[in-house]
Amino acid sequence: MADSSSPLGLLGTLRLLLNSFPPDAPPYCVIGALAVGAWGRPRATQDIDLLILLEESTQPEFTGRLGSAGFTLDEEWVRVDLMIPGDAQEREALTRRVSLTVEGLPVWMATSEDLILLKLKACRDHDLVDARSIVHRQATRLDLDYLWRWADRLGLQSALHYVLSTPSAP
Repeated sequence: MADSSSPLGLLGTLRLLLNSFPPDAPPYCVIGALAVGAWGRPRATQDIDLLILLEESTQPEFTGRLGSAGFTLDEEWVRVDLMIPGDAQEREALTRRVSLTVEGLPVWMATSEDLILLKLKACRDHDLVDARSIVHRQATRLDLDYLWRWADRLGLQSALHYVLSTPSAP
């Protein structure tokens, strides 16, 4: 989904998107590069990634509400990806989300640990760089027991060992 009404930029689009959510909106959290910027080293991005607990039966109503706010499918402005949890770790990530304020906007954000796990599951080069930057910036604040428990369940032990043991640029 993308904002087709004007080039508001990422934060403007995020504000419009979140203000378009109904009061009883399903739980969501920001993932992707915007969340990496909160926990690790910020990097450029052209999209907004949200993990949202959206039931299949409510998807049409929810996306219709976003359409009423000016969001449409497959447009060329800022891209917004709404991802539905695909496994137990992603569902747990929604229960562990934390509220942060980004430029005056209260936003639910994936925890640093859950973002690392999401990055390890995607396992593209930039995802590993992102995960390493989070490890570098969060260092002693990470819940290593949580990370290893999920790495074991998801078969991500090697990838987690890599990001925990490989130095990252500051």
